[in-house]
Amino acid sequence: MKIYTSLLLSCAAVVGCASHEKTSAPPQGDPGVLIHAPRPGVDLEPIDAPIDYLGLRRFLGLERTRDDVGYVEKSFETCKVGYGYSTSRNCQRAVFVTIQFQILCRDSEGTVSQAISRSEMRPLSGRTLRWQLKKSRGSMELDGEGFGRLDAIVAASHRLERLKISVDNDFVYVRAGELRRLVTPRNWCN
Repeated sequence: MKIYTSLLLSCAAVVGCASHEKTSAPPQGDPGVLIHAPRPGVDLEPIDAPIDYLGLRRFLGLERTRDDVGYVEKSFETCKVGYGYSTSRNCQRAVFVTIQFQILCRDSEGTVSQAISRSEMRPLSGRTLRWQLKKSRGSMELDGEGFGRLDAIVAASHRLERLKISVDNDFVYVRAGELRRLVTPRNWCN
């Protein structure tokens, strides 16, 4: 009976650990990046170790300069890349999505009828931004010029999906593949 009880408790512990969401911390020297690991049963099969997003992004050729804004994605086989993925278990096709963007706020509120000059805008710097792209979500801090980047590993392209961006109580929806520079009203500047 003792062996049976011990075996049952061991199985419960393994099942509990296997269903836990895994998200690793941003790598050192790479500010403004959220590292999001897929949640079990959501985008991809569960993973066993933290994914090295920085290494995987470089391996897939998705490294860009900060000013090179926009949506980029690349499909890959999890068992062929390493960087935290097993070479023999849970092999599947995945898509690495990276979106680099800049958020500026303007001096005016509401709808404007004339074009806004760059001198009437300022970067939304040092602010915490929350995002949600389908079932992937996270937060990051924008740099001093309002630039940020989000990374996600998903099962299929998210280029046409709605991306929700929020700062404090303000939010906006944009198509993920269209986000480059976003100009927000004055209330975002606070």
